[in-house]
Amino acid sequence: MSFFPKLAAFNLSWHEQPERRISSYAPPKGDLTRPGMDNHEGDHSAWYPDFPGLRWD
Repeated sequence: MSFFPKLAAFNLSWHEQPERRISSYAPPKGDLTRPGMDNHEGDHSAWYPDFPGLRWD
């Protein structure tokens, strides 16, 4: 996933073996998250208590 400064643009891509990182060309520039960064593999669900659950209909 990449973020760009013009028009609030972003790029999502899919790959069978993803890099698992988020980068930004808008401030703050660079990697926002990538393997090896603090708490990259952690559980962040507590940050989103009201986020709707997944539905499997």
